[in-house]
Amino acid sequence: MKNNMLALLLAAILLLTTVLNLWLVHSYHSALNSIRAITPEMARVQNARNVIGALVNDLNEYSRKNPAILPLLQPQGPPPAAAAPAAAKPTATSAKPPGK
Repeated sequence: MKNNMLALLLAAILLLTTVLNLWLVHSYHSALNSIRAITPEMARVQNARNVIGALVNDLNEYSRKNPAILPLLQPQGPPPAAAAPAAAKPTATSAKPPGK
């Protein structure tokens, strides 16, 4: 009787782990199919980001050569660092001596 219970318990554990493994394999394949489905869309988005980044870089280079384009670029974002006005530097009369 004791051996039958042990065999039944081991069979139940085997069945449970088999069902769990089947569920994990199904989940893995579902996730893999989802990734395969969105891969082309991810490639399109990455391509668009690369094109826009190249356009922004070209516009920044062009704005260095022709600053007249800067008013057109202002609504789209901050101006490039080279075209930004320089910060006011302290003059010799306004500088305080170190110490007290």
